[in-house]
Amino acid sequence: MSSLYIFRNHAIEYLFKNKNNVAFSGYDEISNSYSNSDQLLFFYFIPYNYNTDEQLTLINDYYSRIENIVNSNKDKTIYIVTLHNYFNESLIFSDNSLNNSINTFNEKIYQIGKNTKIIDINNFFIEHPTAATIDMKYYYLYNCIIHPKYSNDFYEWFNKEIEISTTTRKKCLIVDLDNTIWGGILGEDGIESLKISGSYPGNAYNDFQKLILELKKIGIILCICTKNNEKDVIECFEKRDDLILKLDDFTICSASWDRKDKQMSSVIERLNISFDSVVFLDDNPTERELVKSSLKEITVLDFPEEPYLLTKYFSKEFRLLFGLNTLSDEDKVKSEQYKKKIMSDNHKLQFKSDEDFIKSLNLKIEYQEMNNYNKQRIEQLINKTNQFNLTTKRYDLNQLEKLKKDSLICCISVADKFGDLGITGIAIVKLEKDVATIDSFMLSCRILGKKIEYLFLKIIMNKLFEKNITTYNAKYIKSEKNAQTENFYENFGYEIISKNNNETLYQFTMKNKFALDKIYNVEE
Repeated sequence: MSSLYIFRNHAIEYLFKNKNNVAFSGYDEISNSYSNSDQLLFFYFIPYNYNTDEQLTLINDYYSRIENIVNSNKDKTIYIVTLHNYFNESLIFSDNSLNNSINTFNEKIYQIGKNTKIIDINNFFIEHPTAATIDMKYYYLYNCIIHPKYSNDFYEWFNKEIEISTTTRKKCLIVDLDNTIWGGILGEDGIESLKISGSYPGNAYNDFQKLILELKKIGIILCICTKNNEKDVIECFEKRDDLILKLDDFTICSASWDRKDKQMSSVIERLNISFDSVVFLDDNPTERELVKSSLKEITVLDFPEEPYLLTKYFSKEFRLLFGLNTLSDEDKVKSEQYKKKIMSDNHKLQFKSDEDFIKSLNLKIEYQEMNNYNKQRIEQLINKTNQFNLTTKRYDLNQLEKLKKDSLICCISVADKFGDLGITGIAIVKLEKDVATIDSFMLSCRILGKKIEYLFLKIIMNKLFEKNITTYNAKYIKSEKNAQTENFYENFGYEIISKNNNETLYQFTMKNKFALDKIYNVEE
């Protein structure tokens, strides 16, 4: 079990029930006694002080301490609790310097290191207002900021925040339409009678659509599964200008009278994502139970009974399921990239052979080795790719930097006639003399079906052959989700060296560069 060392400047032991693997610093102490801990937590409170200048100095000092801890512990996971203004009521009404300093501090710590995870304590005080949780009696007698009677609440909240920061977020939200993103039933009430904007409940549904649209902006795939006539759905989106969500915001719109679980299965298979990366919204409890029982891996959320509860309830749920520490450039365009995948899949139906389809795509592959510009995306893809992942090994950025000393860490970005798909392939190849061992090899599910996996491996092997590497070892490690990769190396031409129920070892001896000519060519 991971051990946690907590830097603190107030009494906080009572907030952590299970202390078996938790150690605490002395008040305001930064020592080296945490060397055996693999996780660190910086948990400081701003003390009571009416001298604003002194408080500003303290905040700057806190940031310097965190900076030193992060720079000295690149191999550890470091959690940082944001600062909160508990006490200060400035006598100068126009003086916002303390709050400004706190906000600046909280913004800066999100960027301080790749091995850091931020715990926003403001979310705790939203649920448990400061006026109730702060008791000056306990502050002066026991040096406690949070009242002990809230220790259970804090412990549960804190563990949930840790879970959010370490759990892979969901990829896709599938929504129903009627009485879900608008009020009313399209087939019964008609287009003009739907409650979408204006007075209640239309204004509640309008704000709920705004919330859903924010998910698209942070890279979540939006899809529709509704029991309606497709023609009616399209007409509704065309005619109702007050819809915040447009039909183009959804990667797939499935509108039919098929069972919801069948519709959803089809949508998920077209996206080529795992079922456990999907969240489903539907106001109808019968439909929710059907999906829960039939598609057990999907997260099915409860639905509020009243429209005015939609935004409050789902903003909290969406944060738990879809939230992320920082937004990458890749996240911003992910929804559009999946739409391009669907366009490509539809285009494929026009061709009788895979070869003709692939040639028609005008594929462009750009090979890159890991650098300061792509390393964040490489780390992201390594830690969330499951389906086309030969070994399912996980590495954080610090581990990747260490591996880089005697390994090739590389990636490919892919583009086709429908647009740029971004960095979608990662490989880690350990090098020793004339032998290369493929430690990790993975592709994003949105580029599968185009033989890019073979092209990527061909590029790697040809480049290493130019460095006089002639022997290539590889491994397939079975997981719950990577069955489709089981025969990848064998199909490429690798020889099986050994095999058991969970692992297969392969080897390829490359006598000359032309040994790979049988692999379909592409512009590199």
